Amino acid sequence: MIEIFNLSKYYIINGSKKVLFEGLSFEIKESDFISVTGESGCGKTTLLKIISGIEYPSSGYIVYDGFSPKFFRDFFISSFRNKNIGFVFQTFELLEGLTVLDNVLLPVYISGDFIPKYRERAIEVLNYVGMKEYVNSDVRILSGGQKQRIALARALIKSPKYIFADEPTANLDEKNSLEIISILEKINKEQNVGIVFVTHRQDVLDYSNKIIHISNSKTYIEEKK
Repeated sequence: MIEIFNLSKYYIINGSKKVLFEGLSFEIKESDFISVTGESGCGKTTLLKIISGIEYPSSGYIVYDGFSPKFFRDFFISSFRNKNIGFVFQTFELLEGLTVLDNVLLPVYISGDFIPKYRERAIEVLNYVGMKEYVNSDVRILSGGQKQRIALARALIKSPKYIFADEPTANLDEKNSLEIISILEKINKEQNVGIVFVTHRQDVLDYSNKIIHISNSKTYIEEKK
């Protein structure tokens, strides 16, 4: 579980304080499907970056599986992120010129893990998202919906506890958007992976068991039973 306590983020711009959000506390469990919603620029993506240790909060703290490191913080969170969090972005973030398989294995290459151990896993997750037949294809030939499926497979490669999805349907048409949402719901239900989904879509909000609303620097958490 990831526990967020009294989190705030602000910037000083030309001598003025710009607050994105403040006083935000909630939990992310492996069974959760959490939506983060709010107007453009309110801090939704920043919140994901803070939770995953890519950015620092202005105040507050985060506890990862019972640990809140005071020493070697960056090393601890980087290790936790690499083992436990998969990412899906609206712009796919795939490397053109590489095959589908190599793109799925990118987190493994970056972490320096033993590649042969993950090749079978890569085929497994590609099959899970319906892209096994493209395993040796160059990602440049794929449609937007297919690229996002590859991004989902990449997020799953190391069997994460959580997936952070930053508006993954923003650049897709409605048909492909619904397919990506369906796969994320399937991952949440079948694999017990916690999903944190930045979105404006009502259908995603309806499915979520927890919704974080950010508006005018204020936060409101809606929990469903």
